[in-house]
Formats: sequence, C-alpha cells, structure tokens
Amino acid sequence: MKELKDSLIEQLEAIIELRKGSRPTDLPYAGQEDFVLKNGKVFTSQKYPEKYEKYRGEMKLCFTNAFDLSQRFPELTYVEGYGMSSNIPLAIHHAFCVDKKGNVVDPTWRDQEETAYFGVQFNQTYVANTILRTMHYGILDNYHEGNPLLTKESGHKRKDFSSK
Repeated sequence: MKELKDSLIEQLEAIIELRKGSRPTDLPYAGQEDFVLKNGKVFTSQKYPEKYEKYRGEMKLCFTNAFDLSQRFPELTYVEGYGMSSNIPLAIHHAFCVDKKGNVVDPTWRDQEETAYFGVQFNQTYVANTILRTMHYGILDNYHEGNPLLTKESGHKRKDFSSK
C-alpha cells in the first residue's frame, strides 16, 4: 500500500511541475493538486464499515455521495482530494469521508481497502454553503466562483478546511 500512496503523491507532484511554467506567478497554488498537497494528508484505508453499508452511493457521484453521507452522520468529515487504486493507477479527483480517527469511509468506490487516499478535510458548513451558492457538488473544482480556494488567499478562511 505504501507504494500506491507514494505513486499517488508522485503523480500529483508531476502535474504541479507541468503547470509551473504556464500559470501566473501571483497565484498561491499551481492548481487543485498543489492545494491538496499543501493542505491535505494521506488517509488510512479500511474495510467499508458495515454501519454505513446501506448508504453507499452510485458510481461516478462521489462528491454527492460523500456530502450526503457526511450530512447523515456528523461523526464523518467530508474530504476532497485524490484517490488511486491498483486497478486504476491514475490519480483521480475524488471525494470521500473520514471518521474521527482518519479512517476512510468511501461511499462510492467498492475497493477502498486497496486504494490510496490523499485529501483535505472540509468544514461541513463551508461545503454546504458552497453547494447551495453554486448548485454544484465539489469544492476544489469550483469554477462557478473562479476557484476561490486556488486563486485568492483571502477567498476562504483556514477554519473552512483542516491543514495537515
């Protein structure tokens, strides 16, 4: 599993490196991958807890599924970042939940035990307010508002997400 986590981080770093020459230098981040690497962390994979089994969501709706699960269970925190499995060895923009111990509860992907996760934990109120304003699930790719997390240091407050 360590190899998979290392590969995930290496892919994110490679994407950032590719963007470095093509972005304005006054921006705080070289894209959402850079934001995630600077503000996120690796989370621990585990077998999907039976308690949440009947609340699994549809494939390809990870942002909706993770938000809905975190709304239903306040002990879970919404996380947005990247995941990579041995079946699909590419860094994929993904949303999931974590429990208070930092263990992943992923209502979308079925093989979470064999998946590496790296992401940023978001305050539930911030996530809900962003979704209501934009009518769009997903926090990092918020093109509706000009990607405030990525472009304006003053566009968000540190309390809206948890750093490393």
